[in-house]
Amino acid sequence: MKPERHYALNFFILFSLSVLFAACTASPPPAGEVEQEEVSVSVEEEPEPYGVLPEHALLGSGADISGLRFEGGRTVSFEIPAGVGLPDLESGDSADPELSRSFRETYLEGLFRDLPLAGVLGGDLVHGWPPQSPAAWVQNWQGTGEIPNSWGLPSLILAVQGFSGSRAFIVRGILMDAYGRSAGIGRANGAMGYGAPLGEDFLYEGQAAQRFEKGLLIVETPGDGGRAGRIRFDPAELPPPPEMLGVFAEGPEREPVSEAFRAAWPLIFDKLASPSGVVKVDAPGTALLFSAVPWQLPLDEAGRLSIRGIYMQSLAEGRALLFLSDYSAAGTGGTVIEAGLRARLLVSPFLDALIAEEALPGLPEPSNPPEESGGRRLDRLLEGLARYGIPLSDPLFRDEGGSYIEAQRFSRGWIAGNRIQENE
Repeated sequence: MKPERHYALNFFILFSLSVLFAACTASPPPAGEVEQEEVSVSVEEEPEPYGVLPEHALLGSGADISGLRFEGGRTVSFEIPAGVGLPDLESGDSADPELSRSFRETYLEGLFRDLPLAGVLGGDLVHGWPPQSPAAWVQNWQGTGEIPNSWGLPSLILAVQGFSGSRAFIVRGILMDAYGRSAGIGRANGAMGYGAPLGEDFLYEGQAAQRFEKGLLIVETPGDGGRAGRIRFDPAELPPPPEMLGVFAEGPEREPVSEAFRAAWPLIFDKLASPSGVVKVDAPGTALLFSAVPWQLPLDEAGRLSIRGIYMQSLAEGRALLFLSDYSAAGTGGTVIEAGLRARLLVSPFLDALIAEEALPGLPEPSNPPEESGGRRLDRLLEGLARYGIPLSDPLFRDEGGSYIEAQRFSRGWIAGNRIQENE
């Protein structure tokens, strides 16, 4: 047997064990509920280049993960209210079903992130914004909190999609307050001054930030009551992505996946380019595809994930990984919700935690490695996916008790980081 074939067999055994382990370590069902059905997984035949990451991939950065913790997911329902993504039929192009789907997928992602979403605000429809000279699509969503902001609507959460984009993003909290201030291009605010968002909020050099079409918006000094204090808008142009980003080895056509990888470029640049200004793509992407029986994983107590395949590409000499899961989500009552293709960035300290030998504190049950190992770094990634689940978000900004922390959502819950900055 060729060495490559031998490794592929070991990889399949390991991956199957990881899947079964993930199912077994899920939180037990409440009393009176039936236990989960046994999971069965099969992998489609792929050309030999697939399933093998570069030798230097998945090195991590050597970050200290001793202060990290795991928090179980708290979301109780993943149902999307009927009005989400509903278009204003009088606005012409907003009747595009793909636009409606984009907003619904974004709402689902907000639920994954435990955002306080409560449907559409005041029956609002997806419409061009601002009405007089539209620069983006927007829909106003209802939050459950009451945080004062520059828009004058304390419960407002914005969902915005650029005219040239293929997905909507959420603007909320302290960054939505800054987004409403007239510090953008031409002293304008909102979509006119900053453009539509190109990603979710994140920590940039220890400060709350979000990338928009016209530049990077940063809250340098938090104010009182969730308001933004001093803000900075950097209108520097985003460079084009590397040619190798989203490129896969020979195999089945996967242009939608490649597009999702390239759509992640703004966050990749903001998280990895400093200080050199260059991001290295290590090698073509790799893929693991499942047959007509998808990989089933629990999603909190409210539903499950059906995973059809996973796609990966190593970045920055193994210190980062771009990861995409092709899956659908089933909410309460078994309603299947298509989650869309979203590439997630795994960087320090979350990648380091995912490939670490020891599990983080907070997991509901002890975790043990698979019985057999392929002897490669990819084994460690599979063990991490068995422990924490697949990533359902990028690394995100979070304000906890007056301190900034970074956290990332996985399908079993959150990996939360150390405090970054005191909000004084």
